[in-house]
Amino acid sequence: MNQNLNRQVQRHYDRLQTKHARIQDQRQEKIYQEIPLIRDLDQEINKKGFSGVYQSLGGKSAQKIQGELDHLKQMKKDLLVQEGYPEDYLDKTYDCSLCKDTGYLENGEKCDCLKQFLAQDLYEMSNMDRMLKRENFETFNWSVFSKTIDPDEGISPYENMELIRRKVEKFLKDFPEDNGDNLLFYGGTGLGKTFLSNCIAKVLLDENYTVIYQTSFTLIDLLERKKFKREEAAGLNLAYELLFSSDLLIIDDLGTELTNQFTNAELFNIINTRMLSGKKILISTNLGLHELKSLYSDRVFSRIFQNFIPLHFFGRDLRYTNI
Repeated sequence: MNQNLNRQVQRHYDRLQTKHARIQDQRQEKIYQEIPLIRDLDQEINKKGFSGVYQSLGGKSAQKIQGELDHLKQMKKDLLVQEGYPEDYLDKTYDCSLCKDTGYLENGEKCDCLKQFLAQDLYEMSNMDRMLKRENFETFNWSVFSKTIDPDEGISPYENMELIRRKVEKFLKDFPEDNGDNLLFYGGTGLGKTFLSNCIAKVLLDENYTVIYQTSFTLIDLLERKKFKREEAAGLNLAYELLFSSDLLIIDDLGTELTNQFTNAELFNIINTRMLSGKKILISTNLGLHELKSLYSDRVFSRIFQNFIPLHFFGRDLRYTNI
């Protein structure tokens, strides 16, 4: 991470630790007032603890003192329960119990909470944070879709969106499961594909999943900068890492980038790697399935065709309608 981002991360976790230290102090003060005996037990526990350290340094066994410590701690827990509190009421609390609000696991790997914080930072840097406040399920007006039956499709755009909505709801409901479901939104411009993608992103971000959004153009640009090391852009390594490790990767406007052997190989690598690790993908494109087949390599199209749920958007252009 670059220095500026590293400072942001440090400040974030410092705030969390300060918050929970304050919670613990407030709880301790409350319990000391209500159950004074617990203050006495804590003082005795501290004395025994120092005594145990002293004996350990002197080479003597501290087993007896440890037994006494365990007994005192159990007495403390029993008192809390008797007074209607959980036995761990005075223990340290955390926003994230996995990393204990440090951002890193015991093996040195980034915790999911840190990945989420970094992903959110990337969203804010790309103005997606502001976009998601405007484009979400609370602002999506499904009624703007025409109820006139499309002769080519056999149903109306409104009925079609109802079907798509049910698929999206199931996708979100089943998201924690490793069932390999991915979504492909395809159809003409201005039909709500990007808007609905943002709705999905907002729901998952609010549930603390890591979500990365890239247009196909910016995705390929990022891959080229990483591959050919054109510059050491701030956050470049992080952005590249999250293409593979984020819970959901959204690739918008697939087909607008310049396609060649490099883009086909990199796109296949991302899709294939994420599928093997059970990470979900949402692809949005203005192209039809036949156009995708002709534009991309057989390997890329095969992965998309066989492992994505295709959802076709059709109807009138809604870009000038407040949806």
